Amino acid sequence: MYRSTISWELFTVGKAKNMVGYIFVHDTLTYTNIDLSRYCNELDLEACAIKMRISDIVFCILCIYRPPTSNFFLNLLCLLESILMQLYSNTTKLIICGDININYLKSFNYKTQLDNILASFNLSTAVEFPTRITKNTSTAIDNIFIDKTKNSDYTIEPIINSLSDHDAQELVLHNIKIINQKTQFTVNRLINNTIIAQFKLNLSYESWSDTFTEADVDTNLKNFLNAYLRHFNHSFPYKKIRINHNEKAWITKGIKISCQRKRDLYKLYKITHDSHFKNYYKNYIKILSGVIKAAKKIHYNKLFIRSKNKVKTMWNLGRSEINKQGNDNELPLNIEGETVTDFQELAKTFNNYFVNATNSIQSENFDNTSTAVHNLKLTCPKSFPRIHLTPVTANEIKNIIKSLKLKNSHGYDEIPPRILKISLPFITSPLVYLCNKAMSSGIFPTWLKFSQVIPIFKKGR
Repeated sequence: MYRSTISWELFTVGKAKNMVGYIFVHDTLTYTNIDLSRYCNELDLEACAIKMRISDIVFCILCIYRPPTSNFFLNLLCLLESILMQLYSNTTKLIICGDININYLKSFNYKTQLDNILASFNLSTAVEFPTRITKNTSTAIDNIFIDKTKNSDYTIEPIINSLSDHDAQELVLHNIKIINQKTQFTVNRLINNTIIAQFKLNLSYESWSDTFTEADVDTNLKNFLNAYLRHFNHSFPYKKIRINHNEKAWITKGIKISCQRKRDLYKLYKITHDSHFKNYYKNYIKILSGVIKAAKKIHYNKLFIRSKNKVKTMWNLGRSEINKQGNDNELPLNIEGETVTDFQELAKTFNNYFVNATNSIQSENFDNTSTAVHNLKLTCPKSFPRIHLTPVTANEIKNIIKSLKLKNSHGYDEIPPRILKISLPFITSPLVYLCNKAMSSGIFPTWLKFSQVIPIFKKGR
């Protein structure tokens, strides 16, 4: 573990299959999972590992657990040596941490054998203090092993976590510079009831004279959009908004103070024999747990009530509670017999495929020299009956706009359906005129032939 001024949001990235070992990594760091499942078994050793880069330094973090019921110590040594042979490299800083159930405060045969294996990879213990303290014993069975020649400037200290009788250990590597995560911003339009009222007032004064005067339907539509977008952009300006990554907004100042007091009480709980104090500590934990659950419930209820998409909010809250994250950093793709993992190359390959997919189909099935009218006459040699088009009415326009879903998505004009519905009483007349003119002239407006295609990244795998 290392310190920085980054706000930490941790999630699981490594876990021994069907075991109890976990590794947590900050979501801004790059990492790669290392499969150690073939070395793991419930009797001798459980292990998981990742490789990560911090600045220009590559770290390999190995988490191990030796069950206290393990009777075959030689099996542990053989498995651990095999893992270290796979992970060790002169260009990588290897750190081992975990519960090995070997007391490093005493000298005995098991400790010596383990030290000899670790020394062959230039690793040695960094923990020289008790990590598990009970009423009758004091042991150091949780440990961290590092290469002190590569990590000479470090400190390590115990952390009483009040979650277990095993204390945590914090290893701080002082020679690593971590670049602080830059504050992220997004740009959204400022929309509120006051601005909407002013926008409707501005539209009420608009005569749309340029929309009805020109003979060309393309020019008419252009004039309409220019007039409408002038009011839209003036009324709803862009606003720079800071992206809030705090997913635990329910943690209040009072809860933080109470959690700190609980940790202080736990230190006394470990050394006291007073039964009244022990009962007081247990009741304090129950009350604090109830307060935390109530704070979560109030916070989530507020989010749900304020949400305009209840189903999406419900799923997001569920994912945040189970801490569901995508673990795959690489998406390998086999292209003409070669495995490609580079994101830029993958994107370029997909783009080229979809751009050229229709061209190849057209070249195989159609004569490019023939016009659409010629192909249509060949397909349907008989004459077509005259088509009578019924003029578009204002009610049709209103019903179509009202049927749109209330979303913030938009096209190239950046007008969302929400604003379009608000504008309905003021734009019905010009829209009816434009639709009827397009049908009577047989010309589909050029501005309506444009499309905006945006690939949306789906979270997870």
